[in-house]
Amino acid sequence: MNISGDILRVQSQNQDFNVKLFPNPTKDNLNIKLDNRFQNIKIFIVDNLGRTVKTENFKNIQSISLDMSALSKATYLIKIVADQNEITKKVIVY
Repeated sequence: MNISGDILRVQSQNQDFNVKLFPNPTKDNLNIKLDNRFQNIKIFIVDNLGRTVKTENFKNIQSISLDMSALSKATYLIKIVADQNEITKKVIVY
């Protein structure tokens, strides 16, 4: 992952791996929609200091809802590892 100013380069091992996060910004639940159903999904929420503040594991699912209400107001990186695919996106909690 390369962060430069406000530009975030998203790296994925599979160019066909797409993820939608909504609503963004959020204050309660963050919905994650994967383009396919994956057997093993790991989600890491990382703060602006690089600390993993939350992790979640899911199996055989395509849509996920994460409770973000316990997190402080800030910008976070959401790292999603689904089977052999990996993608990182930015989300704002307000």
